[in-house]
Amino acid sequence: MWFDTPLSTTKEQSRELFDTIKSIQPDCIVSGRIGNDLGEYMTTSDNFLPRLSYEGDWELPATLNDTWGYKIEDENFKNPDEVIRLLLKVVSRGGNYLLNIGPDGTGAVPKGSLDVLNEVGKYVKENGEGIFKTKAMPYYPYELDWAELTRKEYKLYVHVLKKREYIELPNIANHSVSARVLKNDRALEPQNTLNCEGTPTIVIHLPKDMWKETNYCVEISLQEEDLEFLSL
Repeated sequence: MWFDTPLSTTKEQSRELFDTIKSIQPDCIVSGRIGNDLGEYMTTSDNFLPRLSYEGDWELPATLNDTWGYKIEDENFKNPDEVIRLLLKVVSRGGNYLLNIGPDGTGAVPKGSLDVLNEVGKYVKENGEGIFKTKAMPYYPYELDWAELTRKEYKLYVHVLKKREYIELPNIANHSVSARVLKNDRALEPQNTLNCEGTPTIVIHLPKDMWKETNYCVEISLQEEDLEFLSL
């Protein structure tokens, strides 16, 4: 149950709302915006992505354009690639992406929203294993402009968002066993090596026919259950 309550809500009012919800549906999860620290997960400020993961469950509410609801003149829709990257940043930090769309007066979703949602939905459908039921990433010492990382036990997911000839992940203490492209189950060969600075690194040389591809995910299977990065 998600709220957008006024700041003047008293603790007694928040408690009454909370108890009413639980009396009707005990398993319902209540948003932190019920107020007065009675929510069961935290909601960030609108369109504000935390730089690091929060403790516990949290959620980012964000828009597809510049408007909450519907505004006929607002055609400033985000590029699908922006939304995919934002989704992956939220997931990699252990959060949920609450994506707002504004239907018009007839209940129809604007074409600009549909165009974005179709592209993002395609990515999610092809790469869901690297999105759903993942865990927050530990701190990684590098900011990658070409990829976002997610993980599960014994798995590291590299979401490749720009054209690449190879995947290189330095400062990683884990050992790779195998790798595959999620969308088509294509096998790849990871290498456990040292880079020119002598830092443990996982490298995957991508097949030439993949060099111009973007927006796909590579699953790397690891020997170890937990992911561990080395500090710089």
